[in-house]
This record gives sequence, C-alpha cells and structure tokens, in this order.
Amino acid sequence: FWLKPFKLKIFRDPKLFFQGAAKLLFLCAKMDFDFDDMDGDDKDKVRDFNAKWIEVLEKPEVQKEVKALREQCETNAQFEAKRAVKLGPYLDPLFQESYIELEWIENQNWALKAEDEEIAAQFKKISELFYMGKLGPLELDKGDYVQSGDSAGVVLAFRAGSYSVRFFPESMRKLEPSSLKVLDKQERVFHILDTALMVLCSPEGQGALDELRQSSKKEEFEEKKMDKIQKVMAPLCKHHGMELPAMMEAGKALADGSTKVAAKCSEIDAALAYTLGPLELARGDCVEISGVESEEGKHLNGKSGIVWAWFADKGVYEVRPAGEQPAYLAPGSLRKLDDLEKTKAIQSYIMNVLSSPAAQGALEVLRAKCPNMMAYSKKLPETMKQVSAPALESFGVDYEWYNKMLESHPKDRELRSMAKRIDTLTSFGKIGPWGLEKGAFYEAYDIKDSEKKGMNGTAVLILSWDEGKGAYDVSPVGKTADTTQLPADNLRPIADKTFASKDEAAKFQKELQEIYDSSAAKDILARLKTDKPDVREYLVALKLALLDLQKPLLKKFGFREDLVGMNHVQRAMAPFEADAEFAKRFQELERFGTQEMRFDGRVALVTGGGRGLGRAYAKILAARGAKVVVNNRTRERADQVVAEITALGGTAVPEYSDVAKTPDAIVPFVLETYGKIDIVVANAGGLDDHRFEIMKTEYFTSLLQTHVFGHFKVLKAAWPHLVQQKYGRLVLISSESGLHGNWGQSNYGACKMAMASFGQTLAIEGFKDGVLSNIVCPVGLTRLTNDLRPIPLRASDWELTAVAQPTDKVVAFLAHESCKTTAGIFRAEEGHIQSLRWQSDDQFVSFEGSNPNALEVIAAQWPAWGEWKKVSYPGAELHSYRPGGKVAAEPVTGGSKANPKAGDKLRFNERVAVVTGGGHGLGRSVSVYLASRGAKIVVNDTDKQKADKTVADIKAQGGEAVAEYSDIYAAGEAVVEAALSSFDQIDVVVACATRRQDAPFESTTFEQFSDSINSDLVGHVKVLQAAWPQMFMGRFGRIVLVTSESAYHGATGQFTYGAAKGSLVAVGQTLAMEGYKYNLLTNCIATVDDKMSDEELEAKQPSVVPAIAYLCHESCKATAGIFRVSGGKVSSLRWQSDEAFADFDPETGDAALESVAAQWTDVASFAKVSYPGQWVHMSYR
Repeated sequence: FWLKPFKLKIFRDPKLFFQGAAKLLFLCAKMDFDFDDMDGDDKDKVRDFNAKWIEVLEKPEVQKEVKALREQCETNAQFEAKRAVKLGPYLDPLFQESYIELEWIENQNWALKAEDEEIAAQFKKISELFYMGKLGPLELDKGDYVQSGDSAGVVLAFRAGSYSVRFFPESMRKLEPSSLKVLDKQERVFHILDTALMVLCSPEGQGALDELRQSSKKEEFEEKKMDKIQKVMAPLCKHHGMELPAMMEAGKALADGSTKVAAKCSEIDAALAYTLGPLELARGDCVEISGVESEEGKHLNGKSGIVWAWFADKGVYEVRPAGEQPAYLAPGSLRKLDDLEKTKAIQSYIMNVLSSPAAQGALEVLRAKCPNMMAYSKKLPETMKQVSAPALESFGVDYEWYNKMLESHPKDRELRSMAKRIDTLTSFGKIGPWGLEKGAFYEAYDIKDSEKKGMNGTAVLILSWDEGKGAYDVSPVGKTADTTQLPADNLRPIADKTFASKDEAAKFQKELQEIYDSSAAKDILARLKTDKPDVREYLVALKLALLDLQKPLLKKFGFREDLVGMNHVQRAMAPFEADAEFAKRFQELERFGTQEMRFDGRVALVTGGGRGLGRAYAKILAARGAKVVVNNRTRERADQVVAEITALGGTAVPEYSDVAKTPDAIVPFVLETYGKIDIVVANAGGLDDHRFEIMKTEYFTSLLQTHVFGHFKVLKAAWPHLVQQKYGRLVLISSESGLHGNWGQSNYGACKMAMASFGQTLAIEGFKDGVLSNIVCPVGLTRLTNDLRPIPLRASDWELTAVAQPTDKVVAFLAHESCKTTAGIFRAEEGHIQSLRWQSDDQFVSFEGSNPNALEVIAAQWPAWGEWKKVSYPGAELHSYRPGGKVAAEPVTGGSKANPKAGDKLRFNERVAVVTGGGHGLGRSVSVYLASRGAKIVVNDTDKQKADKTVADIKAQGGEAVAEYSDIYAAGEAVVEAALSSFDQIDVVVACATRRQDAPFESTTFEQFSDSINSDLVGHVKVLQAAWPQMFMGRFGRIVLVTSESAYHGATGQFTYGAAKGSLVAVGQTLAMEGYKYNLLTNCIATVDDKMSDEELEAKQPSVVPAIAYLCHESCKATAGIFRVSGGKVSSLRWQSDEAFADFDPETGDAALESVAAQWTDVASFAKVSYPGQWVHMSYR
C-alpha cells in the first residue's frame, strides 16, 4: 500500500524510491514481520498441489489445447488470456477445491524452487506443460535480470504488453519492454552483491553480527557468522534464489575481470570481518576524533563517536559522533577509547542531553506530577532511562553497562564532577538563587510588611521564582488561588516531624479517637450536615472543622497546627502501616465524618464496560448506588462485570450491542430496563496503530465507527430524555493522543479529539437544561495500552483484571449530581488530576492584512516557540456561562512586538501545491495567493465552474494551475495523481475543503454528522496518504490543515463542524511528529474568516491567507503548531495544565472519591502550571 503511488506515477528519482523501499523492509523487519513464512507444512501443501496440477496437465486433451494455443498466440499475454478459457474446465475444480489461486502457487513455486529440489523438479515440469515459453518480445526467461533506471530486478512474467519485474525488497512493477535493459552475467552479479552489501550494512545486519562479535572470539565468529546473518539475509536470498556464500563465490569468480565487482566483494568482506580496517576496530568501538582539517568536519575535533563501518576502496571509517550526522574519517583522525574514556564520553553527552529543552521539559512534567520529593525520587530512574536511551544507543551500550561502569570508578574526579552537574539538572526543582524546592512547603516568618505580616508562622507553597522582583511566588496552604510574593529571607524550611516509636503513634491514634467520640465532634457533624447539604461543600468544611478540633493534639505531639501538620501526621504514620490493624485504625480515623457520595436513584450507561477502564467506571458507580447498564460486545465480559457488581450488592444488567455496528439498540434497552437514563460514560473504543506511511483509510473508518459514529448515535438517543428531565451527566473518554498527537496514532488521535470537540459543544448546548458534559483523558494500564508493550512485558488477562484504575474517581465525580463543572478537559493518572485549557500567545505575530508584503512581515517575526508574554484563554469567554464566570487574560509583562521591515520576497518557484476546496471561499484565496508567488497549483473543487474560474484567474495573472474536480472522500488520491501527472511532484497540501452543516445537536442527523466527518477528515486523510510518500521521497513537504475555533472549545450549533475540524487537529499533531525528521512539517490554523460567506471571502482577501502561505514556505520551520488568526494577528495556542488541581492516594480505593470531591474547584486556579503538549513536540526536535 505504501508503495502504490510509485507504481502508478512518475518517479523523480528511482534511486530514492529504491532506498525508501529498502528502508520499509527494515522497518517491517524491526516489527518482526515474517517475510519468510513458509514452514514445512506449507511446503508440503505446495508439493501436494503441484502433483495434482501435473496430473491434470498431463492429460492428452489438456496438452492438445496447450499445443493449439501456442501455435495461435503471438504473445504471452494472448496465450494466458486464452488459456484461462480453454483450460478452465479442467483446472478450475482443482484450484477451487484447494482454495488456491494461480498467482499464489506460481509465486510459491518460484520462491521455493531454489531450496527444495522436489518443488524445483515439479515446477520445471509445470513450466513445460503450462506456459508458452520465452516471455515477451525480449524473449526473456522467468528469472532473468533486467535494469530500469538505476534499479535492477527479476523478470517474473509478461502480461498485457508489460513485463512484471520484482525489485528487492518485494516490490512489483509493470514495465514496458522499451524501458528495460537485459543484464549480462557481470552486471547481474554486481547487482546481487550490491543488494547483499546493503542488507549486511543495515542496522539489522550489523546488529546480528555485533551480537556475535561481542560474545565470541575471532575463530568462533568466522565459523558462525554465516548462520548468524542467515535470518536477516533470508528475504534477499529468496529474491535472488541463492544463499550469501553462493553470491560471494559468484562475485569472486568475476572479480579479476571487473574492478566494480572486486570492490563490492571487498566491501562485503569488510562488512563480515571481525575487525574493521587497519586500526582493527570492531563495529561499536568508541573513538576520539582529532586532526580533522576540512571546513565541514573540523567541528568534530575533540568529540567522540562509535565506529560503524570501514570502506576499503576509499580508505575511511564511517564514524557516528553522538548527536551528529555520520562522518567519513581517515584512520589517522581516530583514537580508540578504553571503557573508562568511553564512560566519560557517554556521561558528557548525557549531561548535554539533560540540559536540552526537550529533556528538561520531560523532567518538568514529572516534577509537576509528583506531590513531593519522595514520589519524584521513585519515578526519576525510569525517566532517566528514557532520557539517556538515545545517548546509550549512540554509543552502543545499555543502561546496565553504563551504571556498572559508573560504580566501578567511584573516585574518578571527572566522572564525579559530571555526576554532580547531572544531579543538579535532575533535582526535584531547585529554583531561584537560594535553591528553594519548587512545590515544597516553607514557613513564612519575620515579615515586616504590614499587609503581609499576618502570614508569619503560616505554611506556604513555593510556586516559582520571579527574577525581575527577586522574590518567590507563593500561595498559603489550602488557598492556592491566593498568590503573593516573598523574598527568600522571609521563608524557612518546615521540618518534617515524625513519631519516635510505634507506641507514640498508637497513643496519637487513641487520643484522636477520643476527640472524634466527643460531643463537640458530633455537634460539628450535625451542624455541617444541616448547613452544607452539597457534599462537596460539606467535605471542604469538614476538613477545616476537624483541624480546629485537632490543634491541641497536634501541638501536644509537636506537629504544626495547620493543614501541613495534618499532612505530616499522615506521613509519620506510614512507617508503621505494615501492621494491618494499625493501618486500618488510622484509615478509619481519616474517614471520620466523611459523607459518602452516592448515586442512589440514578441510572448510568457505560459503553465498553466489560473490561479495563470501562469495568472500573461501571463498578464504582454501582458500588455507590447507581443502576448500571454494562455495555460490551463480548457477552462473557459484560456478564462477568455484572456478576462482580451484583456479588457486592450492586444493581447492573449487561447489554451486548457493538457500539460500532448496532449503537441504536443501546439507549432503548436502558430505558426499557430502568425507565430512565441519567449518566452516559462514552468509553468504548479500540486501537489500530500504524505509522502514517502504512496507514490505510479503513484503519481510520473502523475506529470512527466505534469512537465517533457509534457514540454520536448513543448520545443522540439519550439527549432528549436528559433535556426533558433537566438533568444529565456526560463523561466522554478521550486521550492525550487526541490533544497532542502520538506516534502511529493519527487515526486514534483523530477520533479522540473529535470526541473532545463535540463534548465541548454538548456542554454549551446542554447547560441551560442541566446536562453537563466533560472530557477525561485517562492514563493507565488497560488492554489497549498493554498491547502496545513489548511482548515480554505484557500483562496477562488476569493481571489486567486485577489492576486498579484510580482514574475511575475522576469519572465518578464528574458523573455525580454535586458536580457543577462542564466543558472541562481533565487528565487523570494514578492519583493525579490535571485540568487543561487552551492558552494563547497574543503577541506571537502581528501584520496588516492589506500590506502586499504581509508574507515577508510574518516571516520576519515568526518565533521558534513564542514568548508567551501576553496571554489569553480563548475558550474562557465562550464558556463564561459556567460557575466561576470569565477568566481574565494574564497581565502584559512585555511591550508589543515591533513590526519589522519586510525582507526579500518569498517565492514558491518550482513548488507544487494542492489546495482542496480551492475553487471558492478561503481555498480560492489561498490558491490565487500561492500562484501569485510562483507556485504551481492544483485547484481541487467539486464545483467544476468555480474550479475552472479560479484556474483561469491564476493563468490570467501569469501563473500555472490545473483544475481537479474529485470529491476527496470518494477519490482523494485522484487529487495527488493530478499533481503528479501535471507537474511530476507535490510539495504542499492546504486542506481547505469542508462540508459545514451547522445545527444544534438535537436537530443534527446522523447523515449530516457522518457526511461532515467523512468529508473533512477521511477525505483529507486520503489526500495526505497519497501525498505523504511523494513528499517523503523528496524530503520536503508542507501541510496546512485549516481548522476552526469550534474544534478547540466547541460552539453553539457547531457540533458536527467542531468534531470534524477537531479530528484534523489531532491528525496534524501526529503527522508533525512522524514527518519532522524527513522535513515534512504540518501545522493547523483557525480563522474567524470561516464565518464569512464565499462571496465576502472572494471580494476581499482573508487576513489568514499570508499566514497560511508562510506555513507552506520552505523557510518556515514550524511544525505541530496550532494557530488562530483574527484581523492582522496570529496567535499560537498550546494546552496549559493546572498541575495542582487535585491529588489523592490511589491505594485507598473507592474512599478516594470523597478526597477528589473535597479538592475539586469548578474553575481551576492554574497556580502551578505546565505545558504537556509543548514538551511532547520538543522531544523529537
């Protein structure tokens, strides 16, 4: 599938195509794709069928027909066409009863004849009885080698005037006889050796030999190397019909008469050698580089790298310096390092990696997740492994070897100095010149300022360091929304109090029990239950009331008399919790007075509730009194969860519909069973991960059926009932892959971002009727994530069932009647909950849309990441109907951006751009603008008249353009074929086409919804799938996906449009990841101009057009960007996370739900923030 576009269209560079195809083979090999899947049973099947085939062919009446056909037919194609008719009555029954196709058995015979004498003899007999003889006008035999361009392949057949030629690895092409050159023996052998060398020098080939080099001495290596390399070489050996020793023997027989063949033989010998070159280095040896004098190489002096290969004909080593491109260096420039020197080189490289923005971003996310230093220390080693992996891989060692070397040299001064620097880089968060710990509690003291002196003695949380004011940003404990600044002189560490012994801890427990048994405690509980009917308000007030009761006891035992002191008590009890009875008593004390959150009288539907996260959601709701309908297409799993619920006294029934196929039956079943529906948890889904170059359209459509189309029908059926009863809670399960993209998950991410987008619109439209909608992105070990792990690390089904899913607390709270939050997007992992929102850099780029040099002005200003000095929150205004009202923009801390002088004119000469929807509206404006700057345009539009008019206007201005009229959903690949047939290439895709159908959710039909998703998402996926390999081969591509603000935060009446555009955002984020290293850059852009009519857009160039044009230009290096344009202002968007939103102990089971409720705020304070998407996209750049 990946190679299909190349079989059909012109190759600008066949050599690049061949290299790309070879790279694909190695990719498949890494994925354990079995090209040589013929085991013994399969060979027996071929032998048995051949025998029956020969038996039929030898019949006199059959051979009479064959002889007549040979006399009648001039070409092999004629012979085969007539043979199918004449011999069909004899052969069809045999092929049908064996379930075998002719092409399959021919290929198997060809592949196996070299390794199985019986099959070879059978196939020779079949060839005499069944085939015409020589193939085509060149009179070739099957198996002859021919050359086309720079590539050579094996002739397999001649049909319909074309030769079928197989090129390694396993790509078939149909070629005209006039395009082929028949190779002589010397040329054939050279080609065989060339492909053998390519496989031997691949990472897989040298990796197999390295494994043997490291585990054996030279004599043993020479004895075993052919066996070791056999598996890697198997696909090539099958292609050529000979083993590697035979290839080498054929080469050496011709080496005296051909310098080219002799050189290849020498390179193969070097690739198979135990040591490389005159320095007798082994592949993977670490060397120091010095004495390089060339301009392009002298920056490598003093650096270290690993030896990769020796090129005898050029007299150079291939060396791969850490973090650099491969270098080809003379032996005199290299010095082999011993293990200690190698360890220092690795340590130095890791230190540099840890200093990078990507690594610090990863560590910042970890710091944000961990509530304290102890938790951070537990998780740091795994993160360090991930951060160090590229460095260790570059030097050809593993983490265990590296640690062992560090332990072996504890007194080496240089290693210790670097280790100290690494410790600083990986600390929990020492900030400011005094090195206070970010996220830690300190005590405010000795404050003289009259407005702040009341804080003396109170505990504060360290948030950040303000360099300009020379003070720390802090917030009082329990009041994270109230921030102030204090200098380091007014902050001192809070000592962590502990119990001297278990007896002292037990005494504390006993006295605390006496307090809780007192009449004062009972009076407090009675008063709170009367004054605070809302369970959330009750839980918050309870914690403060219990603090007042505990203060004398805390003072008596030496603890602080505040919330920090209560936290210290919890930590002080931890060392004694091995005693189960002791731990149980303290847990009961911790839950004193807690009012349980119940769902009595509520009916909940959980789709995909038969296992994993869905199972956890169903069980917690049922345990708290809800009547639960457990939907799962696998009856056994749904029944099992229902049995678990009922065994614990809950109420639940199974429902077996497949959300992808029969979603219409689900809600009627709920209503028939329980007479109402209050809660929908849209959880059902699946994964089908593939990198985009091998992603098929059906991988998108199959996931859409479950995640998007199925849940649309479920929500659509439930909606009128929720609106009528003025109550409903919707929890849509999304994913970080939807928010930020993820490798291999362009399809899954698209579905999950579509759910996030339409969940936001449901929040807007449902709020007035009491229907609240929120989105949760859970992180946990489930069946889906388990399948992504390496096979040895995968959990069993039993282990998966036993895994706790703490994220169920978030879902349960959002489903509860006390929850007033709506339109929220939350990330939940273990005991950590983050609230997410879009943040806009409002001073990213400014320009005047009417300026003819607007493109150059934009290019001159465009920053790498943005400065984020003046920010706003674009969804806040839209969602101001919620509790908490509007969110103000952060204050400006820097002046406005200067409008720089435009530079040289930016041109698109020799670039070919496809613009979908290019005949009208915004697409037309983009087409005309790019053409005016020299681009060749393919104007795609289903309206032939408008497409033709746009092309005519472009040509009238001296530009080049062609019209293309395909519906991209029906034939998206045709748009790219038009570019290739007209201009021989494709460089830019601007996705403007849309099928917008605005309507409130209640009146949106499934046909409208699916039509929009298929057009905007699936149609553009088809275009991009056809364009992607072409861009990949050219190592250049710019993709701009035109989205909408309704994709980011929903919009009234734009349920369908927002979901469609949201799915494109996720696709764009994933393509940015996967394409970056090949210079294929992808960005998303939204504009207020999408509210203008086509007539308005055509009358005046939209201000977004120059910004789109810049994202298409080769000078633009932005990727994974999400931008919005209004007037003459480009804003960059990113997800901002409130890292201090809520934390709970994931080990306490269902009891943690009340802890979540007590911390929850309807409007997050964002006092401690991170930017999760930003570090994701920094990590690969």
